[in-house]
Amino acid sequence: MFIFGVILADSETLPNRPLDKIRNLQWWYKVPWNTLLIFVAVSYGSNFDRGCQYKEDDVCDYWRYVTIGSHIDKQIGMYLAGLAVVLLALTSEVTSCVLGSGIIQFFGKISYMFYLVHELILQWP
Repeated sequence: MFIFGVILADSETLPNRPLDKIRNLQWWYKVPWNTLLIFVAVSYGSNFDRGCQYKEDDVCDYWRYVTIGSHIDKQIGMYLAGLAVVLLALTSEVTSCVLGSGIIQFFGKISYMFYLVHELILQWP
């Protein structure tokens, strides 16, 4: 996922930015595009398969539908969700404003610190 982010960030420094084609769309084209990206991010990026009522084969019905009969691997789905969030942040003004807000920036700054020390806090006692 880091490599995708680097590629997209580098493409933003080019004179002809490729994502400007999406940014400059009329709003009636942007609404379905953003809806699709939100659907992909929520469907593949969340743990819907854990919260469902399990059947005898341990696969949730919702997860089976969004992965087209379990043909899309869970790891690929997580990559698609991450890529959808990055594309949504780069092409949607509303999403970039939300992600640029103070509270999200604050949690972004402290989350890495918690990632580094959580194992120490959990294992120490």
